[in-house]
Amino acid sequence: MLVDQPTVCAGFSLPMNVAWLNTATGQSGSVVVPQKGLRVTTGRGTIALGAMFGVPATPGAAIVNA
Repeated sequence: MLVDQPTVCAGFSLPMNVAWLNTATGQSGSVVVPQKGLRVTTGRGTIALGAMFGVPATPGAAIVNA
């Protein structure tokens, strides 16, 4: 039996700036993510993410399929 487990992310105390690009549609945007998290509608396709968080800023990157 499979049990759905909620996704848990590590907490953070500084704002995180995240930019995204939908490579299928060319749609893009950026947001400041609050501590409680944020849901962003990007549309279907491969989504490239870039993030800067902390001081000094630490870069992060990911690719997800939506």
